[in-house]
Amino acid sequence: MRITKCIRESLGLPDWVESISRSNGFSWNGWLEAENGFVSFQTGIYWQVMEHLAKCERCREANNLSLEEVKKQLEEIEEEWKSVTGE
Repeated sequence: MRITKCIRESLGLPDWVESISRSNGFSWNGWLEAENGFVSFQTGIYWQVMEHLAKCERCREANNLSLEEVKKQLEEIEEEWKSVTGE
């Protein structure tokens, strides 16, 4: 997921973050990735990015995502969250 200036400012991400990838573990988590190969795990970050993308057409376009794709990913995250937490 490409980090736009809008996403960076909205989520308060540090300047070194170039992209975010979804965790292979719980889907709401993600990896912050730098151009130099540095990565850092962050709980909940993928969900936060998806929430932002659901509201921001410009950022969806920058990542070649439709609103439907984003909503589908958010639904998957919510389903997994419910199955893990029992909520």
